[in-house]
Amino acid sequence: MPRIEELGRLVSDERARRGQSLRAAAADIGISFNVLARVEKGHLPDIDNYRRILRWLGFTEPDLEEGPADVRPTSTPEAIAHHLWLDPHLSDDARRRIATVVEEMYGALARPQGQVRVHLRAARTFKPAAAKLLAELLDEMRASLIGQNTT
Repeated sequence: MPRIEELGRLVSDERARRGQSLRAAAADIGISFNVLARVEKGHLPDIDNYRRILRWLGFTEPDLEEGPADVRPTSTPEAIAHHLWLDPHLSDDARRRIATVVEEMYGALARPQGQVRVHLRAARTFKPAAAKLLAELLDEMRASLIGQNTT
């Protein structure tokens, strides 16, 4: 089983060996082009894509049963997904479903409160105070919408 830090290099080397573009390799693996590009840059794929990539690299199914050995999660949902993977009481489908729910809940609830970023294309026509007021208005709208969703 390769170390997770080596995955990007292994994918790149295998693509070169096969003479494939990122798009062709992603199609062979059964994942999106963007996921494969991020993996080659060192990002951690989700467990399903990790398994697909390892199969494409030639690792056998028994190797995959151990799970991602040296995964170093970079976010809270990834850390939870990693722990779910290690739980022998969960099926692959249960792990995937729980991880999806956690990721969705985390994305909806873990945003820093009171921080709305505003990028204005016509920034030169806005005074700094106008941008600040717009950000405050958008923050109030977001807070109101969150309040409506919880009732």
